[in-house]
Amino acid sequence: MITLVRTIQSKHFELIFALFFLSCASIPSSVNYKFNEDIRQDDIYEHIKYLSSDDLEGRYPGTKGSQLAIDYISYHFKKNKILPFGDDGYLQFFDFSNFNNETISVPNVVGLIPGTSLKDEYIVIGAHFDHLGYGGPHSGSLEMNSKEIHNGADDNASGVAGILELASKLSQNQGQNKRSIVVIAFNAEEQGIFGSKYFSNNFDFENGKIVTMINLDMIGRLRNLSLNVMGTGTSPIFDKILDKAAAKHLLNISKNPEGFGPSDHSSFYVMDIPVLSFFTGAHTDYHKPNDDIEKINASGQLKVVKMIYDVITDIDDNDSPPQFTEAGPKTSKSSG
Repeated sequence: MITLVRTIQSKHFELIFALFFLSCASIPSSVNYKFNEDIRQDDIYEHIKYLSSDDLEGRYPGTKGSQLAIDYISYHFKKNKILPFGDDGYLQFFDFSNFNNETISVPNVVGLIPGTSLKDEYIVIGAHFDHLGYGGPHSGSLEMNSKEIHNGADDNASGVAGILELASKLSQNQGQNKRSIVVIAFNAEEQGIFGSKYFSNNFDFENGKIVTMINLDMIGRLRNLSLNVMGTGTSPIFDKILDKAAAKHLLNISKNPEGFGPSDHSSFYVMDIPVLSFFTGAHTDYHKPNDDIEKINASGQLKVVKMIYDVITDIDDNDSPPQFTEAGPKTSKSSG
């Protein structure tokens, strides 16, 4: 990542960008479906359908199903001409201790949409792609004695679908966005937000500044047009931006000002970075085998993702970055 940040700041960036896409090997798509560049309900549904299919076996870190998810996300980043921002192409590896207490190397998937006049300021948009595999003891499943695939359609195939659609739409604005935008699919969130901790702890702050982190975690079950947003108190400008976007998309916002909570945004809040985390609410299928595609509200998620897009572009349009305000404790704890 450090090398890439410095490359972006060099005058040779355009050449390197072009050479990468001419030389990069094709990543095969796993779905025979034509995705659109705009944010669409059908696209959201297809992303969730694939990522939460039995073929991916619950996307537990280090498994074949997890690798299929990694390939899928990388494919869509490349398809939308998003620059790799990992240590190895799109991949940023870190060590992870699995349920067998084996230390393995697993990756985040990280892409970049370069900025222009404020390219050294970064907006991070993230969602974790891992889930609980087949469940069982020590997996985090609330049905510990069950050895069924936990597909995690809402948790968090929905969030990954959101960042893929946002990446597709934002990539069409390349050359217009002031700030650089990092789009990242975090690994190993369910086991203790390990992927986001690694990314935030290893970002090259000497050559760039993260001005906001936007987190999408469980955004696929919108009910009564009610959307929960955490971190609203971490910058003074967030209330106005959220109110404007919510009114446009006819959503009712339930605001939690605190910056720390059971998801990846906490890894950034503890580093004094303003955060917003979007969540459509808890349900009885949480961390159980029946969190499946049939229960996803794709039309509701479309409204949520379009609202988040407006929040991102509004933050980017401001000449001044959001100023950090401490909002609640910075207590370290595992994700939920």
